[in-house]
Amino acid sequence: QEAFSPTRSPHIAAEHGVSFNPKTEFWGYVSELMRLRQTPNGVFGAKLMWSQVPWFVTRLKADPAWSGPATGTLREILDAVFPDLRFIWMRRRDKIRQAISLVKAKQTRIYNSMQAASGAPPGMATYDFAAIKREVRRLHKDDRSWGAFFQQAGVSPFVVVYEDFVATYHATIRDLLRFLGQNVADGFQAPPTNYQRLADAVNDEW
Repeated sequence: QEAFSPTRSPHIAAEHGVSFNPKTEFWGYVSELMRLRQTPNGVFGAKLMWSQVPWFVTRLKADPAWSGPATGTLREILDAVFPDLRFIWMRRRDKIRQAISLVKAKQTRIYNSMQAASGAPPGMATYDFAAIKREVRRLHKDDRSWGAFFQQAGVSPFVVVYEDFVATYHATIRDLLRFLGQNVADGFQAPPTNYQRLADAVNDEW
């Protein structure tokens, strides 16, 4: 979940029963969300888009309850928020298809197959070359920004490439769990995903 999205965080707080308002009590929101959403062995995971980083840092520093570094690098701030932090860098080689999926999702308001199965009426999907081009540029820019951050911070993230993940689902999950310090047998099989591919003939046409 995009727990640190300016628009999604209030909904996530309500969904998981977080008592703090992410707009005004951000550190309380983050710390309680981590407590509520961690696994029995203490693992918490969340998605952070590069475009959300400035809001994350600004809201954190603005909260009087935050006692961590008021200055410092992004790596130092993230390490203070998330103990024993591990980075998973999710990427896609085909930025054009990724951009098409994003534009289509924004138009239809359907971002995953569970939303599609909910029965909510989707919006109209209309080809928009300019919007797709903007997304392609943003995706490349975000990739460069994350790459520069990892290099400057001396971080070796676990890289998940979408096209490879689809083809090697079980092996990728197994290697990822080991990256997170979990003991996983060689024959481990991850549970089947509940998500289905949304791309269709419209994506191909665009």
